[in-house]
Amino acid sequence: MTTEKDKIDLMDESDRGAVIVGADILSNCLEEVLSRTFKKNNIPLKIYNEMYNSNGPLANFSSKISICYSFGIIKRETYDDLHKIRKIRNNLSHSFTVFNFNSADIGQKIENLNVYEEANKLTKINKRYSLTTHEDDIKKDSHTDSKPEKTNEDFPYWFARSRGLVSYNKSLFCICLILIERDIYESFIAYNRAN
Repeated sequence: MTTEKDKIDLMDESDRGAVIVGADILSNCLEEVLSRTFKKNNIPLKIYNEMYNSNGPLANFSSKISICYSFGIIKRETYDDLHKIRKIRNNLSHSFTVFNFNSADIGQKIENLNVYEEANKLTKINKRYSLTTHEDDIKKDSHTDSKPEKTNEDFPYWFARSRGLVSYNKSLFCICLILIERDIYESFIAYNRAN
């Protein structure tokens, strides 16, 4: 069982690491609910292990998503969001280009998640995790002690990071992952009550 102390803080990961580790966390959540389902249905350990070995039907994230949806363990919206996260992760895993959450492309992908609206509201409440490239907004932030001497165009990313700030999209992405994880477990609880 994971304790609060053992949890990974995705905000401390690199942008690429946050996506890859975050997707793995969601994959592990699916594996956990499937494991509980198999145990409830008395699936023998040998068969269970075969399903998760490298050639097994549940060896990858995509299969876990599809099986959970097919069994009715997760809702369609969660299924769609998980596949969107999986695609982002797969693109990063097979790319050698620089990745950061400030690109318009990743911002659009985050906005396409079903949990985006809820995450956006939560992110706005938690302003200390937001970062814009607008100097005036940074000056107003309670975490900055001094005024930067750079213009908007020259405002360095490292300056904001040294103040403990992260990009708005990274914060939003991490909150989306938390909401998707919540949806997996809530759907699983409802599935168990119905079965």
